[in-house]
Parts: sequence; C-alpha cells; structure tokens
Amino acid sequence: MLECRGKGCLVLVCLAIILRSNEHYGKVLAMGIVHRVRDCPRDEKEWQKASDRLNCTSGDSSTMNKYHCLPADNLTTLLEFCYTRTRTQVVEGQCMVFIERKHIVNNYDCSMFKEGCPNIWYFMDQMYRFPACFEIDPLLHCYKAEATCQPTTWNVSVLSDSSQSTFVNKTSTNLTTADRNNREIDPLPILLPLIGILGIAVIIAILAWKNKWRRKRFFGRKETGRPDGNDEELRAFEMRPIEISQPERDDEESRLLGLEVNEISQPERDDEESRLLGLEVNEDIDRLGIDYLIHNLPSDHRTFPMIAEKLKIPQEILYWSLKNREKFVRSMKVGNIRVFNGRAMVIGCARAGKTTLVKKIKGDKDLTTTSTSGIEIHSHTFKLNSDESTIIVSTDEEKEKGCLCLAPGMLEILEENTQETSFGVNVNVVPDQSNVISPREENHIVDKASSLPSSIESTLNSNNDEVVDDTDPAVNESDQLINNLTAAAYVSAGTDRSNATLEHNIDLNDCVPSVNRDNLKMLTLLDFAGHSAYYACHHIFFSPRAFFILVVDMTKDLSTVATEACRKEGLIYSNWTYADYIKYWLGSIHTYSSKVAPVILAFSHSEDNGADPEKALQYFRQICKCLPQNLLDHLDKRRIFSFQKQSEKNVEDFKECLAATVKSQSHWGERVPISWTKHEAVLKKLKESNNVVSFSDLLRYVSETNDRKRNKEEDLLNALIFFNDTGVILFRSEIKDIIILNVQWFVDAFKHIIFDEIHMEVMEDMRDFAEFQELNEHGLLSSKVLIVLWQNSNFYQHKNSLVNHMKHLDMLAELSKELWYVPCMNKQKYPWEILNNCNVSSRLCFLFEFLPFVIYHRLVVTCINKLGMTPWKISERMCIYHKVTVLSYKDHRVLIAICDNKERPHRNFPYSIEIQINVTKPREIDTRLTSKLKEDIFERLSVLTQGILSSEFYSYVGYRCRLETFGKNVESHIITEEEMSASEYDCLKCSHPHIVHVGSIRRFWKKDEAQTHLTVGSRTSSSHPFAATEEMTNLNRVSRLMLGPCTEQLRDLLRLYIPPASFPAVIQRKRSQLKRLTEPQRKLILPNSGVYSGNYDDMDISLLYILLRNVCGIQAHNKGWGNTPDSADISVSANIERLRLARNRCSHTTEGMSNVDFNQVWSEIRAAVVDLDKVLGIGNKYQEAVDFILNDTMDPVKDKHFRDQLLEQIKDINDIRKKFERIEGRTKKMMAN
Repeated sequence: MLECRGKGCLVLVCLAIILRSNEHYGKVLAMGIVHRVRDCPRDEKEWQKASDRLNCTSGDSSTMNKYHCLPADNLTTLLEFCYTRTRTQVVEGQCMVFIERKHIVNNYDCSMFKEGCPNIWYFMDQMYRFPACFEIDPLLHCYKAEATCQPTTWNVSVLSDSSQSTFVNKTSTNLTTADRNNREIDPLPILLPLIGILGIAVIIAILAWKNKWRRKRFFGRKETGRPDGNDEELRAFEMRPIEISQPERDDEESRLLGLEVNEISQPERDDEESRLLGLEVNEDIDRLGIDYLIHNLPSDHRTFPMIAEKLKIPQEILYWSLKNREKFVRSMKVGNIRVFNGRAMVIGCARAGKTTLVKKIKGDKDLTTTSTSGIEIHSHTFKLNSDESTIIVSTDEEKEKGCLCLAPGMLEILEENTQETSFGVNVNVVPDQSNVISPREENHIVDKASSLPSSIESTLNSNNDEVVDDTDPAVNESDQLINNLTAAAYVSAGTDRSNATLEHNIDLNDCVPSVNRDNLKMLTLLDFAGHSAYYACHHIFFSPRAFFILVVDMTKDLSTVATEACRKEGLIYSNWTYADYIKYWLGSIHTYSSKVAPVILAFSHSEDNGADPEKALQYFRQICKCLPQNLLDHLDKRRIFSFQKQSEKNVEDFKECLAATVKSQSHWGERVPISWTKHEAVLKKLKESNNVVSFSDLLRYVSETNDRKRNKEEDLLNALIFFNDTGVILFRSEIKDIIILNVQWFVDAFKHIIFDEIHMEVMEDMRDFAEFQELNEHGLLSSKVLIVLWQNSNFYQHKNSLVNHMKHLDMLAELSKELWYVPCMNKQKYPWEILNNCNVSSRLCFLFEFLPFVIYHRLVVTCINKLGMTPWKISERMCIYHKVTVLSYKDHRVLIAICDNKERPHRNFPYSIEIQINVTKPREIDTRLTSKLKEDIFERLSVLTQGILSSEFYSYVGYRCRLETFGKNVESHIITEEEMSASEYDCLKCSHPHIVHVGSIRRFWKKDEAQTHLTVGSRTSSSHPFAATEEMTNLNRVSRLMLGPCTEQLRDLLRLYIPPASFPAVIQRKRSQLKRLTEPQRKLILPNSGVYSGNYDDMDISLLYILLRNVCGIQAHNKGWGNTPDSADISVSANIERLRLARNRCSHTTEGMSNVDFNQVWSEIRAAVVDLDKVLGIGNKYQEAVDFILNDTMDPVKDKHFRDQLLEQIKDINDIRKKFERIEGRTKKMMAN
C-alpha cells in the first residue's frame, strides 16, 4: 500500500512538472491568467503587442483590463496579465510588484536604486518607461539597480559532446531584444524527457532522506529527551523562572493569587483582531525586513514589543518620527551589533533597606549606610557570569566599558581590514581574565562576520577622507544637514557658552569603540531615594527597558502610616500607609514603564522569622489583597525573597533571579548601528572632563575625526536620542544645543533644589533666610537661593544648561529670569474662600487609575511655560498650593487641582485632575474661552503622556455633578461623558439623589455649534453686533470651499487608492489601525451588521483624512502626519495635511477672517488643490472650482435683489434718456421754426 501511494505521488509530481515546464504557464485568478515571462516589454510598441496577445484592453479611453508586466513580490520572476481593476497611478520613487498569494499589486520603494528609479508620477500600465523596475536578479531576490544587489557567478561544469569540461557562467544578464522576440519558442520537446528523468531521481532521493531523517529524529528524541543546550535561542525560548525554596501550596492558593507565570497575560484584546494584525505585521516584516520601519507603523502600540522582537531592535525606535526611523534604517544597513545591557531600579519607602540590599549583592562586608538622597546610579556594577546563571561584580575596568561593545569576531575582522586597507583603527581591549574563549562563549559573540557590510571601513576611522563607501545606502543623498541644531541654541553670554565648549586640547581622534573580549553582559542598578520629596524626578528614569526591585520592610504593618517617607502634615502623602506606598510604586511602574514590567519583591528586616520563605509568602498574600487586579501582573510568587542584614541566606537565589529576569527582557540582545560604538566612545572621553557639552561642539569634533561617514549630523543625532532613551545621557532636541553627559551630576543638581530636610547640610545656616523659606514652603526658587544651594559644586556655572533642561522636563516653571516655581516643593494648604466672590464654571475632570501627582505638577508647569499663564495674586501673594494652583489667563482664572476620590463610586478611577474657570462677580465666563482651554489642556496632556508606553491617561473624562466653587464643603461626584447622553441625569452617587441638568454642566466646555458654523443669511442692519461683516464673509467663503470641492477632491483621492468595491475588505484588514474613530464614523464604515456599501459621498473631511493617513499607505511628509508640512513640500501627504489644517482653522475661528489671512489661506488651499489635481490626473477640475467660488456670490437672494434693483435703475436711466432725446428733438424743431 505504501509503495502504491509512493508511485502515485511520483506520477502526480511528474504531471505537475510537465504542466509547469512551459515558461508561459498560467493560473486563473480574479484578474485573469497570469503568465511567467523571461522579460517584460521595453517600449510602447512591444507593450501594445503583448497586450494584443493577451486580449487586454487598449487605448486611453479605458482604464480597466489593461496589460501589466510586473516582478513577483519576492523578486524571483516576472509576471504578465490583464488587470481587470482600474489601473493605479504610481507616485515617484516607487516601482510596482505583484503579490501572487493575495492577487494584488503593491509598491516597492526604489529610492536605493543607483539609477533608473521613476522620478515622475506614472500609471501602472506605463512601466515600460522605467526598465530598471523590471531588471531583477532572481537568484539574489533583488533589483539589479540596487547598490546592495551584487550578481552572483556560478561556475557549473557541463560535459560537451567532445567529453571535455567547459564552464558555463550563469551571471544574471539582461536579455537582448532578439531573445525577447523569440521567447514564444516552445522548449517542451527537448526539456520534457530530461526534466522528467531528473525530477523522478530527485524526488526519490528526497523521500529516502526524509524517511531516514524522521527515524533519526524520533529515536534521537527518545534517547536524549531534549535538544542540545548550546543553542542560545532555544535556551532562551525554554528558559524557566527561578524557583525558590518554598513548599508547594494547594490549588486554592494558586487560584487566590492568580500569579502563576503562565497566567500573566498581556492586556485583553479581541483574539481574531489580534491574530489578523499579527499575521499582517509578520507578513510585512518578512517582506520588507528592516525597511518595515520606514513605512506607516500600526496605530496599536501593543504590537510594538512583537515588532521589536522580530526585528531585534530597541523598542524605543518605534516611537521615533518617520524621519528619524529612516535615518536609523540607513545606519543599520551599514552594519549593526547586538547589545546586552540591562537596568534594574531599586525602589521602596525610606529606611526600607534598599542601599543595604545593594551592598549585600555586591559582597560588601561593611553594611553601614546613610539615607539615600535623590538617585544613586551604579553603572555596570554587575555582569552575568560565564554560564549566565547568576550575576557577579564587575571589575573596575569592566565598569568603565560602554553599553555598546565589539565582539571578538568583529575585532578580528576589523584588524584584518586594518591591515589590508591601512585604516588607523585602535581598539581599547580589557585584558582577558582567561586566555581561552569557551565554546559556550563563542555562541554569544555579539555579531557575526557574515552580518558585516562588504566594506566595514565606512563605520570606523579612515586616513583617507575622500574615500566613499558605495555600499552605504545614504551615499547618494544630499549632503545637506538634517537639522541645524546649533543655530537655535540659547546660551547666555559668559555663562554656559564657555563651560559647554570643549577644551581644545582634548584629542578625540584617539576615541575608539570598546571591545568585548569576555562577552560582557552588564547590569546597571539605580538606587532611588524613598523620601517623597524626591518623587518628582523618578519618572525620568522609569522606562520599558527596566525591571524593578521593590524593597519592603517586613516588620511593618501594611495598614500603618509610613511616617519615615513624609514627615510634613497636610500633604497628599502625609497619611499614606505602607500599602499606599506599595500601590504608588507599582502604579508608577505600570504607568511610566510597562504594564507587564517584572517586579522582584525583596522583604528586608526578616530577622524575627529567620528569612523563612513561608513567612515571606504570607506577607506577599497580604500585599496582593491591597492591590487592584491589573497591578498583580507585575508580581510573581517565584520572585519574592526575604533577607536578614547579617546573613547571606537567599542572596544567591536572589542574584540568580536577577540574571534570569534581565535575560527574559525583549531588548536583551537587540541590534543597533555599529557606528554608534564610536559615538559612545567619544561621549565617554568627553565625560572624563565635562558634565555638559554643546551639540555644535560635539558635531564639530566628530566631523574633524577621520571618520568617512557623510551624514555625520543625522547619525550623531540618532545615536544621541538612543543614548538618552537608554539613560546614558540626557538629551532633548528641543533644548537644541546642550547635552548632559553626566546623568548623576544632573540628578544631584536637582536634588539640591528639592532637598529633604534631613539631607540639607546648610539648613541651620539658612533657617531665617526668608527667600529660602519661600522655596521650602511655597516652591518659589530665587536666583539668590540657587547660588547658595549650588555654591559648593560646579552646578552654578552651568546654570542655564541645567535650568533649561529642568524646564523642558517640566520639573520647574520660569516665572521670570530670576525666579522659578518648583511645584513638588509646595506645602501650602488651599483656602477655598479666596474664590468666594467669583462666578465659576463646572469642573472638568480627567480620571486616573493611579495617583497622577507628577502629571499634575507637569501640567501646571507646562501651562506656565507653554500656554502663557501666570500665577494669580491676591494681596501680592501667589495663589499656588500643594494640591491646587490658580493661574491667570487673559481676563479669566484657571484652577488646576488634583483630587483623591476614595468614595465607593470612584473605586475604578480614584484620582482626578480637575479644571475650573472663574471670574470675579458680576462678570460672566466667556464659554468660547473655556472651550478653547479644554482643547489646549487636552493637547498638553497628550504631549505630557506621549512618551508613556503603558496606558492612555485621560481615556475617561467627566464633570462634577454640582456647580460649586472648588474646595467648598459640598458633596459632589464625577459623572463621565458616557453617562451624560440625555438632557438630564439622575445622580444617585450622592447621599441625597438629585437631578443634573446636563446642558448647564457641559455648556462651559462644549463648543457652540452656532460659533463654529457661522452663516451670512442675516438681514439685520450692519450696526447690529451680530451683523455680517467682510471678515465673516471671508470665513464663510473658505468654509464653503472646504465643504464642497476640497471634500470631493479627497473622496476622489480615496477612490484612487481604494476603489469602493474593495473598501470593505481593506477596512476589515486595517481596522486595527483605526482606534481613534468617533462612534458615528465607526458605525458608518464598520457597521455592526453588513459592510459599508457607499461610494464615499457620505464621508466628511475628518474621516477622509483618517483613512488616507492610516489605510492607503501614503508616505508621510517630512514633518510627519499631524504636523504642519514645510512650505516647499508638495507631496500628497503634505497637501492632504494642508486641507486638514485649513478646515480646522475654519472650525476654530469665531470672529471671522481678515483679508490678509484670507488671501494667505486661499492661496495655500489653491496650491494644494492644483497639486492633487495632478495626482488624480483629471486636468484642472477642482482648480476651476476653487477659482469659481472665489468670485461667486455668497448670498444668491440678496444678489438677485441687487441685480433687480440695478436692472430697474438701468431701465429708469434709459427712460430718462429717451425723454431727454424727445425733449431735445422738440427743442431743435422749435429752434428751426
């Protein structure tokens, strides 16, 4: 039976070979029959001939069923077919390919072609104009025009008739015209017998080999039980969590805790949607590789860890702008290395024993400690041991190494290239601890020789500045620098300029990358102060790259107040229990780091129970009962340890857990550009004698080295952003010219400002100093106090650099050149009576799951620094308090407060930041101003939280149920917007139920439709305050243009990219990228039943913009989607963006548009419409509509009245003229007589 089945398979295979042997075999698809061809037609005449041969539609009158000849998407063959759908217009810089498995066409970015890439727009059936889009190397799966596509020559020995050996060169070459003309010759009579015989022989050999392999695999597995453990990736995949010595608990305990490793899950999402998105992303990454980063990324950020893992890159790169991602990809193509560098954060309340624990795992004998102030950074203090099972202390030399190191294999190649090309490469090598590299270490070499570019010299130093690496994809780009950061730098004269400038005797030419001979895999520890005063700067260091060690004093009852952390009464922390602090720390991790960041629990002071694991587990259960369910994802009962100060018990198990945890993180082993190793070496050299350096100086010194890279500035900028994200430096592009090299130094500078009393040595000398009291009690920092606080260090000479960084990190607000406000230092209680004589608005509430105290402080600071608000003063006293801030804005006042709502109705979101507007009686609140303020605050919160990966902070917005002054002792509760759908709301949350008139609550914050959509239909006198004006007419004329021709043009653009018939399938596939649709928009295009069946006529500009941006695959303009494009940018996305901005300008304007503004806006819209007309290929259709509306009437009824009056006047004039002529005639007759 088996033999018969084998014979049957052989017959079927032979038949398949015969059927496929013809070069023009076809397959029936939705678009017709697809044929494989040797080459595509190269001119219009040949193209037409091929079209006639396949009976495709000819002529320009029809746009469907046109002849197409495209490469397959895997670049292994060429395909011709009649495309039954509407032909597509292709943008410049793109070739087209055909995806057989999906039966669709797709674009291919040809910007890396040496020549031949289309530089104009063209239709897909005109690709014969660009032969480079056909010329592929099927063996290398690439276009021949790509610099990286090097043809491979195979020497194949073939026996001739004379029995002599000859060599046939199979290098891919272009077929001649004669070859193409003769491609119809049928090779079947010659090839079929030979192919049949060879095919049968090959198949028999394969079947025999597979049978043998199955037997070997089966018996091998039976004998060994598991694969060889030397495979690093397999070992990482099969890694198990560290088990501690604890008795197993029963099933009820497991159910209660719910913390088994395999139960820790990602945030819930729709399974089918997640599966489809994962398949789509995986397909795109398989097809594009690292180029996936330069396309539109999924809007669902929950896919980012999977993408980073798949591409083996830092996850932070995915949050960069498109422009920065493009630079990163270009650098990656030059060469990359793997990074093994972990960070652990030691957190907990004051006096919990954090510093003692760090000393214990370092092996220190002296465990005497002092209270930590600020943050102590222990860079590269630990490394993984040789078998990576635990951590050990690094040597002093190893601690000095950077996080980017070259591996032994890389070093040998560099040395070889050095000898062959005379490159001056000096490598700083730490002496080997042993002269032998074990086979296990060989498996961990950071990079492989095969992953290097063909010319590695481009990444290192060269003595010949004129040599250019042809393999660098960026080599043909413009030499213009991407950002002239130095021009916009603000440095005051005589202060930071001299200090931020490098010493001229520093020789950076000797800076070389570190070399990792021992395959060092490092771990850095950050020891955080537990006093509440220092919480203001903790969020800067929390990142998805870290894991956490939460130290808890086991002797403390979780329900007692933690007096060690906050000694001041009346503050938000004052009455916090130990359980509250644990919840705060875990909430901060959940908010600023990751929703699943691993946390190791370390229970200190366990002398009373002898560090008994059973007691630790009991205490762990008590902690779990105090926490909300989503915070339990960070914990695991296998990651709990208890310690005694004078005992080493559990220390080794703890260190093994640290090693296992750091290896399990997604960024462990990620790849970054190799050129960044040189930049890190330069930064290390500068840090030896500088804490601060200017970007301009750093760029100048980098440019003066003999590095051959042409795009030095963009490469340096990308590297600095990465080093900032990983905590090596502090760098913000918006601060322009200043780089903080010494992060510990910056933390210490801020520590001197936000001092805790027990850490302030100068306290006794300054107690009577009035300005010092202003800082200590009100958070007002004067320049005079700053001099005293920084007098014993070098902070003050870098005053502007440090203060600018603190401003941009929203750590302090600038009130004047000599006065700053530090919100976290304010300890004043809010007296609500100050607003007793005020009219107030309702309270707009942003709801939070965890205490957003840092967000509150940053919002206050950004309102002062960015929105131009100033603290309101009463009797020359600023109204700034611990939990409330009152700011002046125009002729109104804005109250910003943080509230702790522990009532039962707010259990899910117990914290809120609330906004209330007030004015002095009898003045009334301008609702136009309040609605605009709501938009501004939304925008500020978006900016403040855009770098936070774990959650959306203000997903829930609501209002207080009563219209009362903030702080007044009146019971009120928060009603979410979802609950206020009707005109009245029955509030049952209050102890005395009452009716809430929704309109009276929301009217302060809801934009008035009458203000947004103004009309000019009024017949009132021009003296009336609401009479139409020329400015209002200008606004309405632009609105008419946006609602008419511009909207219709965007609909046509959507039809070009996605025909309406294809829209349901496309939108289902891309629905994961449309998270921010409004409910009406979602119901329109994703109805609950059926599918969207319209032709886009029911879509407005807002929805069209979302679809064009997220679904159509349109390349973002140089400033990125959502931003104002450069004036010279005429790309499709830039023009779509201009129409969106013009529409928003009309919607947000209530007072008309001046003639100057009207002319500017109209000119911008018209230019965008003209460019989009060209894209659509429809002549001047919408341009003519724009010109018509410019001169058309805005009131047909009134104009008809004026025309009738004018005609009546003309008639009267004619009658008068006729009467005059008659009188004149009579007069002449009388004169004649």
